[in-house]
Amino acid sequence: MAASILRLHFHDCFVQGCDGSILLDDVDGTFTGEKTADMNINSVRGFELGGPSWEVKLGRRDSTTASLKEANTDLSSPSSNLAKLIAAFRKKGFSPRELVALSGAHTIGQARCANFRERAYNATTNIDPAYGETLQSRCPRTGGDDNLTPLDVTSPDRFDGSYFRGLFRQKGLLHSDQALFDGGVHGRVQSYRKILVTEARLVPLRGAGPRKAKPPLRSEPKRVNDKKARSPYLGPSTVTEALLDTWAAEPKRWFERSCALAPKDDETIPQPHPGTIVVFEQFFEAGLRFPCSPFVGDVLAFYGLEIQQVANTIAGCLL
Repeated sequence: MAASILRLHFHDCFVQGCDGSILLDDVDGTFTGEKTADMNINSVRGFELGGPSWEVKLGRRDSTTASLKEANTDLSSPSSNLAKLIAAFRKKGFSPRELVALSGAHTIGQARCANFRERAYNATTNIDPAYGETLQSRCPRTGGDDNLTPLDVTSPDRFDGSYFRGLFRQKGLLHSDQALFDGGVHGRVQSYRKILVTEARLVPLRGAGPRKAKPPLRSEPKRVNDKKARSPYLGPSTVTEALLDTWAAEPKRWFERSCALAPKDDETIPQPHPGTIVVFEQFFEAGLRFPCSPFVGDVLAFYGLEIQQVANTIAGCLL
C-alpha cells in the first residue's frame, strides 16, 4: 500500500496541481473525475487510507473540479520514451535530474502484466535476456493482464537504491524505467524527500484568482461540499442569533448574551468589527468561557496573538 500512496500523491499533483482532485468520485450524469483515467484505473488505490504525512505549505484549497482529459494527457504512460518523460516533467517545472529522483519511487510497488508485456516480448537491445524470460513466464502474450511483477527486481519491499542498480543491469520492468538509463540521464540522485516536497508545491489552489471556489476545504475527500458546509470547512457560518441564545442560556452558559453577535448570513471569511474577536463553537466545547480569566488575555498579548489564531484545545487549556 505504501507504493500506492506515493503513486496517489504523484498522480494528484501532476493534474491541476496538488489539490485532491484525484479523490473526487464520479457523479452520474453531472461529473466525471480522474479515477477512470488511463493511468489511474486499475492502478491508483488507497483513496480511503490514512497514515504518515510530510510537511506541505499552508494556504492551499481543495479542488471542487477534476479533469479526466488532463489526467489522460499529463500522466506519462509505461511506454513513454526519454524525450516524452523529460517533456512531461519539464512542463511541471522539473529538471531531468529531478525526473530521475522521482522515478526512484519505483523502488517499491508492482506493475500489471498489461503495462510491461510489450517490453517483455519486443525489447531486444536494452533488456537482460534472462530477465526478459522471467517476465515472459509471468506475463503471457494473451491474458493475464492483472498478473503483478515487482518494479524493483532486487528488493521490492524496501525503499532503497536498488531500483537504479537494476537499470544499470538492464532490468527495468517498464519501458519508461529503462529509458532513464538508456538516455544517459543517470547519475547521482538528489534526496527523494526533498523532490517530493517540491512536487507538493505544484500549482497550489489558493484563496483567490480565476480558480477561486467555495468552500476551500472538502469535508469528505471524495465529494464536493454542499453550499451549506459547516464553519469548520470554511463555508458560510451556520451560527444564528437563536443559536447564540441557546449557548448563553442554561445549562451551557458559555458567555453573556449581550456580548455576542452572529455573523452575517453570507459571511464565509470571519470579518470582526473593531473591538470584537472571532470565536468558534469548538473553543467553547473545549472549555473556553466568557468572561474569562485575565490570564488568557495576558498570554495572547505576550505572543502577539488573537484568540482565533490558536487551536481550540489550546484555548480551552488557557483557563
